[in-house]
Amino acid sequence: MTNVLNQLKEYLSEEIAEANEIIAEYTSDQRPKCDDGSDDFIEGNRNLAQRLLLQIEDWEKNLWQSQHSQKINWLNLKKNL
Repeated sequence: MTNVLNQLKEYLSEEIAEANEIIAEYTSDQRPKCDDGSDDFIEGNRNLAQRLLLQIEDWEKNLWQSQHSQKINWLNLKKNL
């Protein structure tokens, strides 16, 4: 599962980076923003990828903290026996 999770995080990071490049083009006046909504779509995809990546990192942090707390509780219980 970790391999799939790492691949997902890498994919989301790449999506964010690619979208940032496109967004930088029209925010730095290299080209005008598209009127057909395609640039808005790219911004939305980037925002979704950012939120999903942050959520995954939050889940990982919470999982690590939970596992760490369980180990501490187990060691304390073991010490008290």
